[in-house]
Order: sequence, then C-alpha cells, then structure tokens
Amino acid sequence: MNHSKSNSFSTNRNTIQTTIPNNYLGHITCVCNSNNYQKVTVTIDKKAHVFEGIGKGALMTLEDKQTSCRIETTRDAKHIETSFQYYLVDKSTFLNADQINEEKGVQGEFEITKLNANSTSDEGVTLFITVTSSKEITDRSKPNSNLKAKFAPEPTGLSLHAKTYYNNPNIHGGDEHYIQIPKFEGRQGTLDYSGPFILAQSSVYLEYSALGGYFNIVLKLRPESNSDLGGSAILTLTTSYGFWFVFPTGHGSTSWSAALDGSKYQVTRVTN
Repeated sequence: MNHSKSNSFSTNRNTIQTTIPNNYLGHITCVCNSNNYQKVTVTIDKKAHVFEGIGKGALMTLEDKQTSCRIETTRDAKHIETSFQYYLVDKSTFLNADQINEEKGVQGEFEITKLNANSTSDEGVTLFITVTSSKEITDRSKPNSNLKAKFAPEPTGLSLHAKTYYNNPNIHGGDEHYIQIPKFEGRQGTLDYSGPFILAQSSVYLEYSALGGYFNIVLKLRPESNSDLGGSAILTLTTSYGFWFVFPTGHGSTSWSAALDGSKYQVTRVTN
C-alpha cells in the first residue's frame, strides 16, 4: 500500500496549526522518538489533550492511559493547535522543540498529516493526524469491516512479557510473566499465561483504528499458597498495547501497570 506525499514544509516555531475539513473525523496518535521525556499538547475546540511518554518507539499516552484522541465530525472545519515539549534530566522545566516538519499524504481513503518535532538536543516525537470523510467510514462494529481488512490484520501469535518487582526483601529479581495471545474471535481474544502465579481471570479486548489498532489486556493472578506475597494476594496486570501494520512502522508498543491487593507488600515497578 503506497503512502504518497502531497506536500511538506517545516517551521522553527514550537506550535503548529492544522485545519480539518468539515464532515471529517479521525484520531490523533503520538510516537516517542527519544529517550528524553516528551510532552505533546493537542488542543481541539479549546479542549487540551496532553500526550506524555518516554522511550524510542513508545506509543505515548493521555492522562486516562488511552493512546489516541478522537476527532469528531462537525459541520464546520476544525482547527487543531499542537505544541511540543521535552524534558532533560539536568533541567527543571520542559523545553520547547526547535523544529517541526509537516508532511501530508493519502493512504486509501485516509488523509494523514505527519508532524515530526525535534531540536538540536532531542530527537522528539512523531504525531499522526489521521482523518477521513464521515461518508467513507465503515461500521467498525462489523467483524469483517473494510477498515480491519485494509489496515489491521489480526495480531495472531502475539507474545508479551512483563516483570514485576516488590518491596519484599525475600523476593530477589522480581517475577517474570509470559503472555501469549494465539487468536481472536471478533474483538475478543484468548490468552495463555505462564509464570510463578495461577491465572484467576483474564480479558483481551481488541479495537481497530486507521493506523492499525490497540487492545486492552487485564490479568488477575493468584500466587501459590506458600508465596512470600501471601496466599490470598491478587496481582492485577494491565496494559494497552498499540500496534501498527503497513503504516507507519509495522510493529507494536506496550507498557504495563500492576497492583497487588490482599498483601502487606506492594509492587514497586513493572517492566516489559
């Protein structure tokens, strides 16, 4: 599938304006390109949506942990204002990006605006604004919608890994969790778990988008009765995994969160 540029330009301003035609809808996503902490503020109809994240290739998240914000269709054109900032360890405040490059292109029925923001001391972020005419949108509730067929093949055979650490001095090096998602039926997926816990409950929910999709995974894990965490403890692992196919990168990104209930100990951190 070809992605053809229609035009591009660059600016040394930190803020850029983008206009979305009337009767168009879509969504906005951000991918971090840097090991410095990034902050992108997208203002739509005077409402600010703040993406934050760190790590090359990481999908940035909003305050509610979602990885995209929607652009709703309206009778009038929408004006979107976007500003880019980053944070260095040896600085006390966010710094503004020095350069923003904009590229516009078309992929199928989708119009894509790609914004690359960076500076001399930071590799910055890439922001994607993906829109299409509301008349062209396929009903996403249909399992075999055109959107799924063209842009998001089902991510079968997916393998994920998470590692949890605790404030328990008897547990050294943390616990490793291996998750496999062998198949999907519609928007629900099956999940296989292996690790030092017993899988008590799990859910996998898939949502498609113009750039690929994302799915939310929740695991509730019960330790063995003789565990140092306590036999009545429940470990909850949660992630929102975003994946891309064909455009822009063809790979996925995930980050985990974890909570421990029914134990005198707590999870101190969780890694991929």
